[in-house]
Amino acid sequence: AKAAQVAACVRAGDSTRQALILAADTVVQAADGSILEKPDGEGDAARMLASLAGTTHAVHTGVSLVVLPAAVAAGDGGEEATTAPRATFVEFSETTAVTFAPLSAAEIDAYVATGEADGKAGAYGIQGAAGAWVSRLEGCYFNVVGLPLHAVGREVAALVAAGVLV
Repeated sequence: AKAAQVAACVRAGDSTRQALILAADTVVQAADGSILEKPDGEGDAARMLASLAGTTHAVHTGVSLVVLPAAVAAGDGGEEATTAPRATFVEFSETTAVTFAPLSAAEIDAYVATGEADGKAGAYGIQGAAGAWVSRLEGCYFNVVGLPLHAVGREVAALVAAGVLV
């Protein structure tokens, strides 16, 4: 939905050039199956982190790529109109398993007090201080940061190879 909204705005503006739109969203799935998005305050962040402590959880990122081809002229020699060819949509997801060491309530409270949990799925950023809690990671590190770079590069390369993106 995010990518489609941006595509509509781009198409309403300059449609004479090709555009590539990328949208991504990340959630954390705790060991009990609950989905953890961004915390709503410090208490929610502490609750999320306590549920992840000493367990393996999954980080899921959904990615949408939209290629908007350049509009083409369509006319009969008189006044020319332009038509926008159909957009190409590619959607995929990436999952990474992350294992946290056991955490004390004091460790969780100290982390939450830094503000680093704010606005982060699962209430942590692996690229910050919470990275020290990770005892095992299976999959793409960058997926946990919020954008699975290798998978995005693979999909963009496939669009180029197919002649969809130039």
